[in-house]
Amino acid sequence: MDSKVEHTENGITLTLYGDATIQNAVDLKGVLAREIGSGDNLTVDLAYVTDCDVSLFQLLCAAHRRSVSEGKAMQISNCSPAVSRVISSGGLKRDLGCMPEAHDSCFWQRKDDEVTK
Repeated sequence: MDSKVEHTENGITLTLYGDATIQNAVDLKGVLAREIGSGDNLTVDLAYVTDCDVSLFQLLCAAHRRSVSEGKAMQISNCSPAVSRVISSGGLKRDLGCMPEAHDSCFWQRKDDEVTK
């Protein structure tokens, strides 16, 4: 898995490329931790993820929890077909967010019968 980081006046965009699977989880954890620590607004672009497994979602949720606890914003954008497939088949869609303090910002929360991203 490769990644590209862009720092702009609107925050940080982290774009992931290739396979976001357990084999790359340690690297992705490090990148997410570093970028959450370096700014107040992180967007993770998943448009170029070609394959993924549950480890991607575990890391994104852990990073989101950290960002909420630190008063920072984090969102995902542009889910690739591979990511969308795992969201649907993995039962990740939910009616409520996982954290009371941020339940409206859960990445996998349904709004109008669709996942937010």
